[in-house]
Amino acid sequence: MNRGFSGSYGLLKWIIRKYHKELEYNGSIMKFTLHNHYTTSICSSKWKHEGVGYRVWAILEKDLIIATLMGKVKDEDAKTLLQLKEEYLQQIKDLCL
Repeated sequence: MNRGFSGSYGLLKWIIRKYHKELEYNGSIMKFTLHNHYTTSICSSKWKHEGVGYRVWAILEKDLIIATLMGKVKDEDAKTLLQLKEEYLQQIKDLCL
């Protein structure tokens, strides 16, 4: 895990929705929050306003790796968090054009 990785609440939400079938959260950031023993207030306030901490990204990366190893994520769909962030930013950029 790259501790230098950072991302927004929007990115976290986008990744969880992107892999809604592969991860056990069914596309719900609230389920992700509760499953990993965070309070809902962290999700609704801190992450939205201050950003998502590196531990959250480490948990998500671990879950994506496990899902890939279990065959839930196809090899061609497996991406690093950095690749996912670039894809997310490109989609936002395309929407703005």
